[in-house]
Amino acid sequence: FPFEEGIKDYKGDSLVIEGENLRLATSESEINVTIGNRPCNLTSLASNQIVCIPPETQPEPTDEFGRRTAIYLPLVVVRIGNNLRYEIGYLRYDSAKGYELSLVTI
Repeated sequence: FPFEEGIKDYKGDSLVIEGENLRLATSESEINVTIGNRPCNLTSLASNQIVCIPPETQPEPTDEFGRRTAIYLPLVVVRIGNNLRYEIGYLRYDSAKGYELSLVTI
């Protein structure tokens, strides 16, 4: 199911994606979740949800093919096998966790 209002705030830990009948015709090896063009590491697959671990820092604001998104957030996509593709929504990282800060001293 898509994220409510199309955007989910990510505060760390796991990302849970709700769905239906996810295990009927699939195994974990057939499920691929991406955030932007980076993988979300699958940790659990149940009949009604997928759980994965997103990258530690917010990926570039793209889809899984590296195409820029209109709202400057990474797109979450679930692919099942080679033929099914579902756009779940956009993931916005908590700014305290999602961005690496670089300090330069002069």
